[in-house]
Amino acid sequence: MTQASYKYIGNVLDRNTRGWLPVVDEHSNKFYLPLLTKVEKLENANLFVMEGIHKGKTIAVDHKRIKPNIYSSYLFNSFTYAEGANLKLILKTSILQFPTQEEKVMCEGILPGVYKILLPDRPHEKKMQEDYYDESNSSGSRFCTTWFPIDTPQHNQYLHMGEYSTGCVTVLDNWQRIYLSLIHSRELESVIGTLTVVEE
Repeated sequence: MTQASYKYIGNVLDRNTRGWLPVVDEHSNKFYLPLLTKVEKLENANLFVMEGIHKGKTIAVDHKRIKPNIYSSYLFNSFTYAEGANLKLILKTSILQFPTQEEKVMCEGILPGVYKILLPDRPHEKKMQEDYYDESNSSGSRFCTTWFPIDTPQHNQYLHMGEYSTGCVTVLDNWQRIYLSLIHSRELESVIGTLTVVEE
């Protein structure tokens, strides 16, 4: 039996890819995989997705949608995730606590409970204003289109950066650092970590 050759999506931190690798599946469907998604490299140079909403699909890198194509490979041969992220949201003060920092957020519509933070599903570009990408200050980030799903009963709530909230947990500052911390973490397959929401 051939030993599985696991790889990890990499080299997508520049201002063009912004944390996402464009891919195409065997049925010509086009979508994206986020940084550090675990995949298995197949003998025919295709990849088999091991986690996330596209788990189980056979894909290939869509080089036509990468400009400029400056890397010979978009895979890391090995990677060790940080342990799962543990976040706490205090509704009364709108403070999101991390192990080493806390951030002011907007949070409307999320109820107290313990929820899983999932692997990002797709780039959320439609609601992104141009100044969101401006990294000349701490409130902007090239990774603003990466939203982390929160596994609530509503199934449409996210942890993301921005300036308003419609049922999500919206981070107002330092998204660059938060994104990099979360995307490097895994609690379980497809699970970034845990969000505990309390009243106070």
